Amino acid sequence: MRAFVAVAQERSFTRAAERLCLSQPALTLLIQQLERALGVRLLDRNTRSVELTDAGREFQAAVLRVLSDVDATVEGLRDLAARRRGRVSVAALPSVAASFLPEAIMRFRAGHPEVKVAVRDALAEIVVACVRSGEADLGVTMLPASTIDIATEPLFEDRLDLVCRQDDALASRPVVAWRDLVGRPLVAMTPDTSVRAMIDRSFAEVGHVTAPVFEASYMATAVAMVRCGLGVTILPSTTLPVALQSETLHRPLEQPVASRTIGIVLRRGRSLSPAAEGFAAQLRRHAAADSRLPADGAGPAAYA
Repeated sequence: MRAFVAVAQERSFTRAAERLCLSQPALTLLIQQLERALGVRLLDRNTRSVELTDAGREFQAAVLRVLSDVDATVEGLRDLAARRRGRVSVAALPSVAASFLPEAIMRFRAGHPEVKVAVRDALAEIVVACVRSGEADLGVTMLPASTIDIATEPLFEDRLDLVCRQDDALASRPVVAWRDLVGRPLVAMTPDTSVRAMIDRSFAEVGHVTAPVFEASYMATAVAMVRCGLGVTILPSTTLPVALQSETLHRPLEQPVASRTIGIVLRRGRSLSPAAEGFAAQLRRHAAADSRLPADGAGPAAYA
């Protein structure tokens, strides 16, 4: 078809052959094969000129439309392969979506401004369900056990820290043990969260049953209650730069150290789009380079 268009536009086999970097006999053979396949003559040619037949003029208009569509499709695929455009859907834990994810998205978008990134923050089991169903290209969550249909890749360790007011008795300690929290008013996350499950396990290790005076679904709510003197709370270290306020600080919790592995969750056997693969690579770079904890333990801290 491209050979036919070249001859039709140039009105010369010689000039068309030069344009296509073909020999004239090879170009003539292509046109003959096309005419035989269609069962109609497309070009009238003599020693001095080449003219389109009526069928040739009708065919040329149709071929130009087809080639235009093909060229647009090819260019679109090249854009996708080069990550110049596309869409990435990410499901993430609320704590990750509020802390680790935004800067990773910002850095990715700086290099790929035409790629749209959609984020859904949800509980851990919902994140995995979104990946499993194809609703999300990838998830960023506390890693579940690998299964026949889910693959996992660790990014970083996220430990639990105590958050208290700066005038709290525990604030003077560089490290706080879980036993030190027994009997203290606790503002805990709700039982359906992965953070609460970690809190319950850690208290169980020191022979205590979690008995919060308040429960909060959102970490900002828990910190606000702490700021007002209603108790202390326990949050993942990744959230501290976002969650901490001027009246509060954090202290590492030990005996035991409670941590969770945050990583990428993918549907096994499903290839990521070029845009999603590029975003996954950005998450890996961001996790390797980013320091998420406040340097001195007091007040909010910017990412490095």
